[in-house]
Amino acid sequence: MKKMRSTGTGSLLLTAMIMALLVLTAAIPVSGLYHWEQVSEEGFGDLSNDYAWSMAVYTPPGESTEYLYVGTLNSQYSEPQNLISDGCEVWRTDGTIVEGKYVWEQVVGPNGTQLMIQPINGSLIPASAGFGNGIPGIQGMVVYDGLLWAGGLSRISGIEIPTTGTIWVTNGTHWRRANIPGFGDGVASIRGMAVFNDELYVGTLKFKGGVGASIYKYTGDSIGRDLNAVNASAWTEVFSVAANDAWWFGVLKVFNGYLYAFSGYGGLTTDSSSAQGCEIYRTSDGTSWEEVVGDAPGASMPRGFGDNCNDFILCAAVFQDKLYAGTKNSEDMAEIWRTSDGLNWEPVEQYGFGRRNRYIWRMIVYNDMLIAGTFNTLSGCEAWMSETGDPGTFEQININGMDGSMTLIPIIGNMSTSGVPRADQYGVRSVAIYQGYLVAGTATWADLFLDKLYYYYYTEGEWHNLSGYVGCEIWRTDGTTYDILPKNLDVTKTVWDPEAQAWVQELDAVVNDTVRFRCEIRNIGSSNLTDIVVWNELSRNLEYADRATIDPARINVSSKGRTRLEWDISYLSPDENIAIEYDTNVTNYVSKDLNFLFARGWSKDHWDTDWDMVIVNPTAIPECT
Repeated sequence: MKKMRSTGTGSLLLTAMIMALLVLTAAIPVSGLYHWEQVSEEGFGDLSNDYAWSMAVYTPPGESTEYLYVGTLNSQYSEPQNLISDGCEVWRTDGTIVEGKYVWEQVVGPNGTQLMIQPINGSLIPASAGFGNGIPGIQGMVVYDGLLWAGGLSRISGIEIPTTGTIWVTNGTHWRRANIPGFGDGVASIRGMAVFNDELYVGTLKFKGGVGASIYKYTGDSIGRDLNAVNASAWTEVFSVAANDAWWFGVLKVFNGYLYAFSGYGGLTTDSSSAQGCEIYRTSDGTSWEEVVGDAPGASMPRGFGDNCNDFILCAAVFQDKLYAGTKNSEDMAEIWRTSDGLNWEPVEQYGFGRRNRYIWRMIVYNDMLIAGTFNTLSGCEAWMSETGDPGTFEQININGMDGSMTLIPIIGNMSTSGVPRADQYGVRSVAIYQGYLVAGTATWADLFLDKLYYYYYTEGEWHNLSGYVGCEIWRTDGTTYDILPKNLDVTKTVWDPEAQAWVQELDAVVNDTVRFRCEIRNIGSSNLTDIVVWNELSRNLEYADRATIDPARINVSSKGRTRLEWDISYLSPDENIAIEYDTNVTNYVSKDLNFLFARGWSKDHWDTDWDMVIVNPTAIPECT
């Protein structure tokens, strides 16, 4: 983690907060990365399994074997759709290791070993891919009343059959549909699932017809671990909000006698409205709900924790008597917030750990430590650990992308219209504790609409069949560490302060000012660095104004107005360095003004990376569009 150098001129409160948190983060000594091992084949042997989207530990009735279940997002779709082979899969393992990998059984899929019960006549048929309904993915899993329940994403392509978010339930041998006929038109998915006061609650994604997210409770008679006792029509809506409040209750969490529902708003599809920020609701009895973060008069904080760019809360964890929540932030600076009483929230991490981490996608407590996994499409998913959960105490415990693989340029073409390759595994998408190990399932580029849209955004209008080149992976660690690889690459980014006549890391500026940056790249190790790529991310407040001492190899301006400058450096020997200076113009004030420098180079037998950042005239909280 990067140490910050001294700053220049006076700053606003936001600047002080940013710098203080980053300095704290940088000052924590890194004891070492966790030793991770990959315990699945890529995509479980099928590269169309793009996300290890959900995960649960479950012991079926009458058995003593504890299984780890994984539900996938599978992007393989035929035209016309094949309801036998297209759609999600469910895999499980009993923990047996052969040649370094778990032995996996496909229980739902084209070669699924299990059966499912037809809802009409009760006959048994193979549990084919997508449960024979073309369901793309399983987004959530929970164990309730001795059975394993799984929430699905509704079909997004294929034959014209009315679809809704579905729930499926299994006793470890057979599967059946658990919500018939469903929760109404427009319910796109079931992801948030939790057991509260011995009752099962689920949250929906719905944004059509003016009706937003809802929460349903299972109201059937006692199941007693009997799959046949599940009443698929016994669901009661206990809470709902308007579409302009929240589209999604994707996370439900129990804390101190309350069930908390974490919302999301905007930013999912092309028909989305401008982001307004996430909200948090809670209940003590499952019936009466109060808004603790949002627009309600009694809410302790405004929606989005005061930042509209926090448009989704994607994970939550209870750690050391505090409730933690991780956000998706549309400015690529995901945040973590926490509370002791459910009402008063404080920031833990507000800047994506200083990287382009757009999501805090998963959190879990393991070995008395809080673990957070991120989404990062450029340099790969990251996992961070803290022994206290306090600001500035998180250390990265994995190599980006789990193994540093960045092969998407030679495999599928230039995804960023630049020479910077993208990571194979961009998200820590599911987590569990299994047989004493922390297990993480990853996500990679899919052929579904959302990833196509994301790819379209980064390539300024190109489409590509993304699936089938890389697949999801399952990794595990027991928390042991190994020595950090020797560091060779070091970068520093500064900005020229004309009053102090010095290079600093913080500067106040006004519109129409010309601001000059300096990027230094050094080899501080004992081995050569080769194939070095340097990329410089400017905020939306700045535009490149040339006068570079070394011309960029590539210049990319995104649809959101961010400029990325890239340089290629073929070789740096030990103690050698290069400095690059260039000008920018201050054009407006529309975002938090963090300006990043990244570099990566090959050092003997591994990729070495480093980063730095400066602040130029930080602004008020941005209005996301």
